Amino acid sequence: VIQQGGMVLGVVTESKSGREAWVAKVFVDATGDGDLAAASGCTFDYGRPGSGEAQPMSMIVLVAGIDPGDVGLFVRGLAEPRGERDPKGRLLAELERGGVSPSYSRPTLFYIRQGLFCLAANHQYGVAGTSADDLTRATLEARAEVHRLVDALRGLGGVWKDLRIVVTPEHIGVREGRRVRGLHTVTTED
Repeated sequence: VIQQGGMVLGVVTESKSGREAWVAKVFVDATGDGDLAAASGCTFDYGRPGSGEAQPMSMIVLVAGIDPGDVGLFVRGLAEPRGERDPKGRLLAELERGGVSPSYSRPTLFYIRQGLFCLAANHQYGVAGTSADDLTRATLEARAEVHRLVDALRGLGGVWKDLRIVVTPEHIGVREGRRVRGLHTVTTED
């Protein structure tokens, strides 16, 4: 950040295009983590008051190879209309029967459309969305975990025998970054 008298005059960035300098009358921090604001010296909050612990990151993956009619008791949104409760608990028990315990204690399988489901079963705790090293490590650990979880379900055979990962995201999902202290803090009443 290039500043003069507390005003941001410019920003120097690094990208595939190399190093570039940007000059403007106004800058909007659209980084999602308050990177520009922090580099400009703005005050911010991060994580829970007192501990600074942020919400866990997670990796949600798309899976295929299962039939909604066969796995409906394990799928949020399909189990409930059948009068069945706690598909998350059933999925957790099934994963544990396969010999693994997911880092997310309430794993969820969502039905998207014929042949495609979303699996949310990973949480990465104690990592900061403002650290490239943490993000890389969390992404690698999460990707390895979701592969272990899918392998464990597939290993059970039966309705899971053809389960496979279609795609993992390019990086872990970050739920919480810096919260810049601005002129007003939005409250529930707002």
